[in-house]
Order: sequence, then structure tokens, then C-alpha cells
Amino acid sequence: MQETNEEPWTSDIVRALRTLETKRSNSTCTFFKNNRKTVKVPIKSVHTLPELMQPRSGVIEPHVSDLIKALKNGAELPPLLVMEHGKGVLVIDGHHRLEALKSAEEKTVKVTIFKGDAVGAFKQATEANSKAVQPLNNLERQNRAWEMVRTGQYSKNDVVAAASISRAQVGIMRKALKILLDNDHNPDAYGHWFKANKRVQEIDADEGLHDTEFTQQDIDLRAQCIADGMRKSMKSSDYMNPAILAKALQIVSGRRFQEIVDESVYLHRTSPMFDKAVEGYTLELDEAVELGDITHEEAEASLEALQGQGPISDNETYIPWVADDETDTDIPF
Repeated sequence: MQETNEEPWTSDIVRALRTLETKRSNSTCTFFKNNRKTVKVPIKSVHTLPELMQPRSGVIEPHVSDLIKALKNGAELPPLLVMEHGKGVLVIDGHHRLEALKSAEEKTVKVTIFKGDAVGAFKQATEANSKAVQPLNNLERQNRAWEMVRTGQYSKNDVVAAASISRAQVGIMRKALKILLDNDHNPDAYGHWFKANKRVQEIDADEGLHDTEFTQQDIDLRAQCIADGMRKSMKSSDYMNPAILAKALQIVSGRRFQEIVDESVYLHRTSPMFDKAVEGYTLELDEAVELGDITHEEAEASLEALQGQGPISDNETYIPWVADDETDTDIPF
């Protein structure tokens, strides 16, 4: 446990924001004279600090390419949101636009000044990216919320609004922060929320509070992390091709591939999209009956065959499909 006379723990993010605030308050930037809010500035005077102001895991190259194409077609990109920084400005929102403008060899860029301090700018960067054209995925929003919680500078409502996560989840993160500090762990060592949450579960397990089995939230976060890694390592044409993706999963999972198939069937049957598929298929069958292409009995048989795959009712126990023998490899989709 921490001694009461020790210096209170301060996140590295808070220290970075303090440094940023100093540069903002001591800025000699002259671009916004006469209370001008949106101006054109030399692109070389625009700085970035992605570790603070870019919540996502990196630049999305396809998005930059789309912006470059738009510029070549004569489109004008929205202004970057910036704050004063030394003699120039620092990007709060618009990192992809800036990359596109640089690639297009533009000399100037339109920017809008953010009227607020560094703490407010950090929150604004989170909120803007959570609702952007290329919004943060679940993993990125969770990590950004965890960063905001670690600073101790934001209310629960602030984090909920900026990162678009639930109040309950913010409460879990705050509790995790306290547990890490109470057990002499530096929360900044767990920059990703999944790692922090996993460590807290291990601490709880050591104290006999609960076991370390994954919760559904853990599964969702890990799956999102793996999916992001797969997207980065694969061409879009590869992960959009079911045959390639299925074969890759088979190679990776080896003898456990059948378990993945069973789990996929379960996810398919419990998905809300399944109900929509059944509804659409029903309309198509009705139309085919009216046109005389099939009989009413044939339509009912087809619909029953589809519904036999799902969805699973509340009182139905899911029983994974198991092959009758090693040669039976037909997958019951």
C-alpha cells in the first residue's frame, strides 16, 4: 500500500499536458490577430504531437489516399483544429488531412483556433476522433478513455461524452486505477486498457476476489485487437475474401479449427443480422409465390430450412455441431 506521506501519483499524460499548456500560454504565434478564428497558415508552422492528440493507433493510409484524391479533384478540406504552440500551431484534430495536404505538396493550410487549455484540447481530440468520418474503433475508444481516467482531470460525464463509452465502463476504469495505485503499480505502465484490466484481474485473483476467466468485455477487446492487427498485415482484398480468411484461420488454429467453426455458427445464429436476413428472405419467397415461380409449400420448406440454423431462443441450449466421424467435414451453415 502507498504511504500517506508519499507524493501523490501523477500520470505522464498530465506532465505532458502541463508542458503543452506552458507552450500554449507562452506562445508567440501571431496568426490569430484581431480575434480571427480561421486563417491560412504556412504548413511548415503546423506541428503534431500524435501521442497526445491522435487517439487512434496510427494513420489510416486508405483514408489519406481518399483525401489526396479529393484534393486532386479540386475539393477543399475542412480546416484543421489547432491550438497555439510556440511560434506556430499544434494539430488537435485533422492529422489525416494534414498528411494529405503534405503529400499534395500544399504550402498553406486552413486552420481554426481552439479557445481552451491543453486539458480541454486533449478532451476535444478524443471527442472529435470518436465521431469522425473514420471513427475510433472500440479498442481505440477504450484506450483513450483509460488515458483520460489516468489523468484525473476529467469528470465521468466528460469521458463518456468524449470517448463514447458507457458510464459503467468509466466507473470500472476508475476502480482499476485505484486498485493499481493501492498495489504500488504505475498505471502508466499499462497504457492499453486491456493490459490494465488484465493486471487488475490478476491482483483480484491473488486476493481471492474472483478467478481470471475472461469476461465478454475482455473477449471483445482482445478480438478487436487481433482484428486490427490482421487488417494491418493483410491487403483489403484478402480480408474481404471469405475463402482466404477462412483458410488463414484454419492454418493458425490447426486442430482447434472445428471449435472456431462451432463458435462461428453460434455467433451467426445469435446475430441480429440473422433476423434481418430471415425477414428479407421471407419477402423474396412471398414474391416468388405470387409470381408462380414456386409453390406455397416450397416457400415454407425453404424458410424452415433457413430458420433451422437459428436464431437460438432464450430457452434453447446451444449444442455445437460435431462431425459423425473424421471424414465428415460438411459445415452446417
